[in-house]
Amino acid sequence: MKIKFTNYTYCLFLSLLFAKTAFPQFNTPGYSADYISANHITMWVSNYGTGSHNPLTDAAGLYWPSALGPSKTLVFTDGLFWMGKINGALYFNGTYVRTGVVPGNIENGIPSNPADKKFRVFKIRPDWEKLPPSTKRNKLETDYNEWPADIGAPYFDLNKDGKYSFNIDKPQIWGDEMLWCIYHDNIPIMDGLYKNDVEVHVSVYAFAKENLLGDVVLKKYKLINKGTKTIDSMYVSYYSDPDIGDAEDDYVGCDSALSLAYAYNGRNSDYFYGDHLPAIGYALLQGPVIKSAINDSAYVNSKLMAGYKNLSASSFHPIFPQHWGYPPLLPLAQENWYYVNGLSINGSAILNPHTGAPTKFPLNGDPYRQTGWYEGPGGESPDDLKMILSSGPFTMAPGDTQEVVYAILAGRSWSNVGSVEQLKLMVPRLRYFHLNYFPDAPVVKEEKKQYDFKLTQNYPNPFNSQTVIHYQIPLESMVTVKVYDVLGNEVAVLKNEYQKPGDYEALFNAENLASGIYIINISAREFFSSKKMILLR
Repeated sequence: MKIKFTNYTYCLFLSLLFAKTAFPQFNTPGYSADYISANHITMWVSNYGTGSHNPLTDAAGLYWPSALGPSKTLVFTDGLFWMGKINGALYFNGTYVRTGVVPGNIENGIPSNPADKKFRVFKIRPDWEKLPPSTKRNKLETDYNEWPADIGAPYFDLNKDGKYSFNIDKPQIWGDEMLWCIYHDNIPIMDGLYKNDVEVHVSVYAFAKENLLGDVVLKKYKLINKGTKTIDSMYVSYYSDPDIGDAEDDYVGCDSALSLAYAYNGRNSDYFYGDHLPAIGYALLQGPVIKSAINDSAYVNSKLMAGYKNLSASSFHPIFPQHWGYPPLLPLAQENWYYVNGLSINGSAILNPHTGAPTKFPLNGDPYRQTGWYEGPGGESPDDLKMILSSGPFTMAPGDTQEVVYAILAGRSWSNVGSVEQLKLMVPRLRYFHLNYFPDAPVVKEEKKQYDFKLTQNYPNPFNSQTVIHYQIPLESMVTVKVYDVLGNEVAVLKNEYQKPGDYEALFNAENLASGIYIINISAREFFSSKKMILLR
């Protein structure tokens, strides 16, 4: 049986290797794809590792705003890849131009049959039972009832027996719509991608909101080393081929402080979007985990783990047209090893043309304020660019698990670079949301939430330019939120209005203020509280 399946897998990947397209299609054995469309973003996901690519048209597959038609797309394809060293030799797999994974899990070193329907892309929603009878409802019901908890799909163990009990336990649904699939890289060597035993669980979720979350899709990847070899110096990297409307007129850039990679149109008008062009961003909200000081803590599976820390983005790499396509078999891994380590295509350091200093984050300037190193007037013309955002290094021993979470976000303002600024303002709030609003516990019965008078510490703190202040009030009140310097001078009034009971947030923009300590004060009825904030330039 094992020999028969090995032959099947080999034939499957021969068909992929010599296919006319770089992307698996619906006629590929075991191939499954679905899209998430809970909010303004509609985005395709497949169980062969590819994202934001429409398998029906073999074209761009991330639409924004989703209701305005198929011509308004922001991404041609994207996905996660990973690199490291096994016994000193380079190891590389995942999604980069092509894909090197196959649907299914790995049991005792043996890959499963990718054609099994339990390895399809599942789609679930918490409100599926309220939908009217339709094909859509039927599919949601089927995916809910056939939820593959036995192979790793998340669920609430309501009877606490350590296993998934149908009609008792419930699928764990993040957001208002969620996709889930599983794949691995135990395949024959192909196109510069290398076989190992890394299994990947992918959760894609979005919220049907008209606030910050209305322009965001979140992707959680859980990587498990199911093999017998330790992977050293490992990196996870997110690859994207953004196309803001037309594919030939884009710029890319990054913000290292935010762990953000982004793309924006090189012009202020586009054939597909017209004026007021959007930008697309990829923010690493939760990076890989490494051991750290005992007083540090890392965020993993919606919980804090003492003695560890989450890594931020460690490098960004723009890929220009002369560097992409279908590279030769051998250089592909070596070139990408340079990329994820923050080096140029030949392994040399990247020098910032403004400072002459080496950097792992090229194009880390500010196109909105026109400071630092960024693409724009006087530089390269906009083109069909790609980009890679990496995080590492870390080690994965046999049996180890790593979890990373990315936010894919769209922003729009009055100009192409204004849209980039919009993305940057969104990221701190998204990170706060991710770290604070994902309790890993089932809600058995919805109860009316009780609120207190409470002011929480701003996030981030220390901060550079912007930070978010969260507070809570239990009664309808006149609320005043003000910021003072250490001398007692009022520098900003963030809120001065009547508010109903609930959770609230206020954005403090300190762009024009000097570094130092500032005090945030809140008053509501008899409640008064203050906290210190540190602004660092």
